[in-house]
Amino acid sequence: MTSELGRTEFEAHLSDLSTDEIARCHRFVHTVDQRDYAAAHAGLRRALSRYTPKRPITWQFERSAQGKPFVSPAMSAPYAINLSHTRGLVAWAIAPQGDVGIDVESCPSSPDLMELARQNFSTKEVRQLAACAPDAMRILFIELWTLKEAFVKATGDGITVDLSRWGFRLDRPELLFDPPPGIAAHEWTFALYAPTADTRMAIAARRADASPWQLHARAWDSDRDLAPLRASPHVTREASGGF
Repeated sequence: MTSELGRTEFEAHLSDLSTDEIARCHRFVHTVDQRDYAAAHAGLRRALSRYTPKRPITWQFERSAQGKPFVSPAMSAPYAINLSHTRGLVAWAIAPQGDVGIDVESCPSSPDLMELARQNFSTKEVRQLAACAPDAMRILFIELWTLKEAFVKATGDGITVDLSRWGFRLDRPELLFDPPPGIAAHEWTFALYAPTADTRMAIAARRADASPWQLHARAWDSDRDLAPLRASPHVTREASGGF
């Protein structure tokens, strides 16, 4: 959580950022958005430095043509990365090679969630929402949305398949993935978390060799692990998310 961060912490985060990141940070109009941007990017740098002796400020990043961030090949550090933030909460994900995506969202208050769902969710997802009471529907909506966002960010190529043609099943104990055409469901591992009562975080990961991962989340400020609400079957503990 970033809502408690003061000016001192903000300046400390800025000290770990590149010149370009600092410039982008100051383009935000609102102070809270500057705070969240600095915390997310500094947090990612510090997390990467847990795996190697490199100092946080030395990390170099690039972006694909579609905007997906990645560690510069000049760093000789084969990690896949991703970031996300919502007001007051930031998150990042790191995985050894492969693909990884992370999304964190606040639960919406919009009364038009079903209309949004009909436009962007699969038929099965819409049915799950329709079976819920209003408060439960708000939670389920954002859980499905974060999972979709995490997957699209992990692919990095802006999946062109209509969002309504693929999705997730959360109406049973195990999280199930109904993939877009041409995507093998067994190659992907997902986990869904609740960092707070009113937020949800999803991680999506695919190994280069298509074997499964265990997805591991940790609160950066308290170093406590966060158990997933739901997750795909997985057998190892390598990809990680922090918030």
